[in-house]
Amino acid sequence: MDDVGEILMKQVMVIIILTICILMNSGCTSAELIKNNIDNQQTANDISDKVIKCINDDDLEELKKLFCEQDQSQGAFDNDVKYLFDCIDGKIISYDINYRGEESLSVGEDGKIERQRDGIRIENIVVNNSEEKYVIRIYRCTINMEDRTEEGITSIELRDSDNKNIIATVGCN
Repeated sequence: MDDVGEILMKQVMVIIILTICILMNSGCTSAELIKNNIDNQQTANDISDKVIKCINDDDLEELKKLFCEQDQSQGAFDNDVKYLFDCIDGKIISYDINYRGEESLSVGEDGKIERQRDGIRIENIVVNNSEEKYVIRIYRCTINMEDRTEEGITSIELRDSDNKNIIATVGCN
């Protein structure tokens, strides 16, 4: 009977140790995801401010640097950016940033993020020369471990204030 009790006790200990290991491992993954989300919120604010500055300054080259390499090499890219600039008559004087969070997320077996896409909305955009308000949607690939050339902004859409009609698009999303 003592041998059976000892074996049972060892099995219970192994199960407890395995459970603790699994919980610790998933806890690290959760902590990484939370930190990642906080970092992405700050990055989204920074990118939104840079996009607005580029639009106000008609700065094609700086806006281009924010896009992923794949989009930068598209033949119509420069013309699409110039059209976006032309659609906004005046300087943007106020706006609200609405970080939409992850649209898709792939996590590997090791708990590391392998691919992540997210979206940002810049809403209530007011231009000094117009009563028209706009919305800008920014789509990004923040992590792609398989293809780093896809990381960066993948698409920008300029929309009307109702967010229904697309006025201009840059990139391919």
